[in-house]
Amino acid sequence: MKGLNAESELSVSFLIRNFAFDKLTKVVSIQERFSNHYFFDPPIDKEIMVPYANILNALTVLENWGFMVSSKSVTRYCVECFTMGLNVAGRCPFCGSTRIRKGKIFAHKCGYRGFEEIFRSGDKWVCPKCQKQLYMEGGDYKDEGSQFKCMTCGNIFEKYATFYQCPNCHTYYEEEQAPSIEFNVYTPSGQLTAKKGVIRSSFNVTERVAQYLQKSGFNTTMYTLTEVKEEFYFWDLKATKGEKGYTFTTVVNALPLVDEVDDALAKELIEKKEKSDVSSALFLVPVELNKELAAKMNSRQVFVVDPRFETLMNEDVLKEYINPLIHVEKKR
Repeated sequence: MKGLNAESELSVSFLIRNFAFDKLTKVVSIQERFSNHYFFDPPIDKEIMVPYANILNALTVLENWGFMVSSKSVTRYCVECFTMGLNVAGRCPFCGSTRIRKGKIFAHKCGYRGFEEIFRSGDKWVCPKCQKQLYMEGGDYKDEGSQFKCMTCGNIFEKYATFYQCPNCHTYYEEEQAPSIEFNVYTPSGQLTAKKGVIRSSFNVTERVAQYLQKSGFNTTMYTLTEVKEEFYFWDLKATKGEKGYTFTTVVNALPLVDEVDDALAKELIEKKEKSDVSSALFLVPVELNKELAAKMNSRQVFVVDPRFETLMNEDVLKEYINPLIHVEKKR
């Protein structure tokens, strides 16, 4: 599928299957920025055994397709005592002191700058340095507006330096260097929830096909990656049967999120089957395929079946759809 490599396809299959069967209600991706490590809750990476980047790509693509929604939050923590939640504080950009104050700053023509209240002397304004009276703003003094002043070194500045301080051990961190954990919470959208039924049907039929092929003498593997000429391909089901000096392989992909099979997608599915070096391929897609396109795909041993037909769970009915898939064997 567009935007997905094989490992991400496996991840999408796992995610939508487990959401549809209520085994997952949300997935939280956790990035620890100090070490740049990723974790998942629940630890789905331990189940599907693909790199974190492929799972994150699957989650992102599902969100871009409108099937997932996400919310992000960041929590900073102390690496010295592991306290979660650091306090934001300000420091003087000149000396680093935390003794800073904010107020309106006056600048006298003699060069002295200070808080407005320092200039007040009764009902007059007097420079505390040269003791001259202030008469006209813009003339002998200037109102510089609200600024910060360090009470340790005396410097005045418009913006203080932000840092984070641990409330427990008081260790401080520069704003850009504070250790943090980023949480992205992914939950199914209404669009994915609406497709629960067809997703369940797709994977139920996949397992039913596996059972039928096993009875027909095939060795089956579910949810697997196969490597052909240094390229990986994902299949929800791979079935093999050795006979008379060759191995017949048929594969199945469940595509319950697809709403239409057009010429471009048909070409993509045919190419996947042929590059995978398999004998035939079945794609379970909840669409009604036009006869012309179906014939074109069937001639390349690529078959599309709508998994919404409840009768597919009946072995006699299923047999009618599976026989063309494995009939290729007799032509070889």
